[in-house]
Amino acid sequence: MIADVAQNPARAEDLERVKTQLIAEAIYAQDNQATLARWYGGALTTGLSIDDIRSWPDRIRAVTAEQVRDAAAEMARQETFGDRLSDQGCRAETRGEALVTYSLTRRAALIGGACLAITACSASTPSQAAAKIQRLVSPGGIEAWFVQDATVPLIAMEYAFGGGATQDPAGKPGVGNMVADLLDEGSGDLDSKTFHERLDRRAIELSFSSTRAIISAARLRMLKDNKDEAFDLLQHGADLAAFRRRRCRAHPRPGRSRACAASTTNPTSLASRKFLEVAFGDHPYGRQANGTLDSVPKIDVADLKDYVRRVLARDTLRIAVVGDVDPTRSANCSTRRLAACRPRPA
Repeated sequence: MIADVAQNPARAEDLERVKTQLIAEAIYAQDNQATLARWYGGALTTGLSIDDIRSWPDRIRAVTAEQVRDAAAEMARQETFGDRLSDQGCRAETRGEALVTYSLTRRAALIGGACLAITACSASTPSQAAAKIQRLVSPGGIEAWFVQDATVPLIAMEYAFGGGATQDPAGKPGVGNMVADLLDEGSGDLDSKTFHERLDRRAIELSFSSTRAIISAARLRMLKDNKDEAFDLLQHGADLAAFRRRRCRAHPRPGRSRACAASTTNPTSLASRKFLEVAFGDHPYGRQANGTLDSVPKIDVADLKDYVRRVLARDTLRIAVVGDVDPTRSANCSTRRLAACRPRPA
């Protein structure tokens, strides 16, 4: 792989996609104190400065295809040189001792660097108590909360519908969970592959999930510069009218079936299931939100579309947005894309 990159310059679209993802990773890291501490600790451990980390997005933007090719060629030369050294008398015991020493030293330095970084993060981060929450209601009655914060050039959004697994049909737990799985399987003129390629190209994080009380877009996170495309893709995922028209297949993702099977033997899962039975009895909260090995195969397309019609309704929708965004403009943008949600049927 490295040799191939060294011989053939990266295509412009591939380079742009990778640069976008690396820039997003660096910016998203600033949204989490623990992640930021690890990044700062790693920088201090390897002789870099915190300013080096902060300037990384700008340095990534300036990288050219020729620089990538030259770096790959240098890595290929180093790999060849390293392989030759390992074959020339370096004892396994010596290599193992050096590896252990290096790992322990780096771990200690990383912990120390992270501790220093946490102090730096705390000193440079505005007090959360100063956050001002703004509440807006769209003409269609969709309620949204906003916190404007330009500290980091990203936007995080979550929206949720009340209902979740408590609205699964009796005897068929897991319907809401399967709906959440299918919401990012493409919509309109976008199939699943194209939908996810567009997310990947702009480093947009979008995922759906279902709990006992809500079904939500658990995370929509984007760079500020990519907000228009992120909201467009959100509209595709939230196009419930298209979902109802779509010829979707009622099939669980492979991981879902494995999780259901594992829950029948996992001690923690068994204990949780027993607790729910004792605590809630026949109440919907006592159901298995992920479904069971018996219920999941029985779920059909009609169950999925009926759930969307009953549960994913405008009057139970709530939106929260935080980041470098104008609340009024963002409210108009996000609620417009979710305005196709119908009121809950009587």
